[in-house]
This record gives sequence, C-alpha cells and structure tokens, in this order.
Amino acid sequence: MSGSRRTADRGQVARTEKVSNKNRKEGPLKAQEVLDAVKRYVSESGDNERQTAIKLGVSHVTLYRWLADKVQPHKRRLAQVAGLLRRIGYI
Repeated sequence: MSGSRRTADRGQVARTEKVSNKNRKEGPLKAQEVLDAVKRYVSESGDNERQTAIKLGVSHVTLYRWLADKVQPHKRRLAQVAGLLRRIGYI
C-alpha cells in the first residue's frame, strides 16, 4: 500500500510519512525526538553550534538552551526545525 498520511496531536509536530515505510514508527513526532535529532546533527555534522543555529534560523543562545534542555522550542519553530532535519535525513 502506498500513499502518505499526516498526523498530529497537541504539543507535537505533524509527521508526514509513507505508509509503506516500515523503518519509521507511525504517529506524531514528539518535541524530544526533534531535539534528540538536533543533538545528533550537532555531534555528527561537523558544524559548530553557531553554524547549526544559523541553519536552524535561531540564535546560538537559543540553540544552547534547547541542547541543555533548559527550554523547549515553540510548536511553530519545532515544526520548522523538524522540516529542516527531515530534508537532510535526521528525522
């Protein structure tokens, strides 16, 4: 079966995925999953936190706070970050 579906719940980012894709779990992408992907990107990409922050469209202070689990991004920003990470293969 092919096609896609889009799901979301309060406090979560909508995830569009292929129905036939068995490697990803189904359902909404949680904020912590996005932040974990950001942390993985920072450690694996070779970019420093400032370069990553620029790519994500946030200040390096904001990125630091996210990475230190001091604050969570607003839903709109979380969706933007998830979109970028999805395009580059981290989600």
